[in-house]
Amino acid sequence: MTKIQSCKTWLRAHEDLFMDVVRIYLGCGLFVKAIFLMTHRDYLMQMIADSGNNWFTPALIAQYVILAHLFGGAMLALGLATRVAAFAQLPVLLGAVFSLYLPRFASVEPRQYLEYAGLVAFLLALLGVFGAGRFSLDYVMARKWREMRSHAQMPATSEAH
Repeated sequence: MTKIQSCKTWLRAHEDLFMDVVRIYLGCGLFVKAIFLMTHRDYLMQMIADSGNNWFTPALIAQYVILAHLFGGAMLALGLATRVAAFAQLPVLLGAVFSLYLPRFASVEPRQYLEYAGLVAFLLALLGVFGAGRFSLDYVMARKWREMRSHAQMPATSEAH
């Protein structure tokens, strides 16, 4: 039982590591999805047409989806402007959930896209609220910024009295 307790203690002490792993995984997954959608543009256009969203130019929606996943995914993986990158992904995922997958909720498909898109949207919302973890460029830049500000606010010591 002591090994389980020590494992739990280690996990609690490294909670931020798990948030970083989720952030990196989501970022890489969204980046790969953008590459897939760029190479299978007809698939993306068909999904947009299936959602019935003809009120807005489908090509413009496709561009936003690809750019949000491409740059937002890379930014999430690096932990750069994490909150902005996460919130930029949310319209895409929520649009997929509510306009594409939820209307077909009653029909069971071979892959459950609704649950996956909902989970990714939920995790992105968490990242948007809590931000990046310790292993991110956001954290490194914030630490450097605090150090620069603390050095600038320190009074200059005079050697001559």
